[in-house]
Amino acid sequence: MRAALWAWLGDVYAQMQKYSIAEDAFGRAIQLDTSSAGAHSGLGRVLQETGRDADAAHEFMLSIDLDPTSSRRVLLARSLAALGDLRAAESALRRALDDDSENTDALIALAQLVRAQDQEEALALVNRALAVAPKDSVALRELGGLLAERGQLADAVKVLRDSEREDPRDSWTKVYLGNALESLGLLSESEQSFNQAAEASPLSGTILLFVSDYYQRRGYYDSAEEALRRAVSLEPDNAAVAQSLAGLLRATGRGAEAQSWSETARALDERTKNGGRPLGGATD
Repeated sequence: MRAALWAWLGDVYAQMQKYSIAEDAFGRAIQLDTSSAGAHSGLGRVLQETGRDADAAHEFMLSIDLDPTSSRRVLLARSLAALGDLRAAESALRRALDDDSENTDALIALAQLVRAQDQEEALALVNRALAVAPKDSVALRELGGLLAERGQLADAVKVLRDSEREDPRDSWTKVYLGNALESLGLLSESEQSFNQAAEASPLSGTILLFVSDYYQRRGYYDSAEEALRRAVSLEPDNAAVAQSLAGLLRATGRGAEAQSWSETARALDERTKNGGRPLGGATD
């Protein structure tokens, strides 16, 4: 009973984003009951949220060994993808779907993972997710992105507007929508979407990188630089952000600072060259 109580407290503190306290609670639960799959999974989620994906993957594997569930396999896939092990992440997601063919998190995450190599499979997976949950904002967002890549821009905008209505806070939807509107020549609406993406919460350095790219295309170099410097403060280990800032500084005549950021980007890239793009995931 005491182990279950500590695991429950871990969940409470994790939901409050008090990750250090949550980690301690889950650790105490595991000390009391090493066979608690929920405690291992909960600890994995905390480690994942705090960027320790190798340790998170270990905890998720332990939880799956003790009590395999589809949602735990999705969580494992997220950490494996972040570590750059995309083949293992794909395998975990396909096993998650073997366990539960209607797991929308698994369907969407697998669609994101295979999108670059197989658009048709990605589209089929997203449509399967929408058949289960027609108003799922992430599934709608991914469908909109796929439609835009296929040149179906008007349809993409309609679907992305639907996604935005379901979750007005999703910054990725605003980036996808801004790109589609820009491609349609609707520059005022496109700019509005990117401005909203820059102010969304929670915000990531990667989102701000896309926002900065847009501002640079429009010639708004001061706004582009501001977005990149915000991105650096949010994600100081993001090599792509550092490289983009170096390029902008070089283009605006600040060669010495640009060289410094280029060296930073190279060092970060060497350190994280096996890293991957995180996938959307589930909670246990």
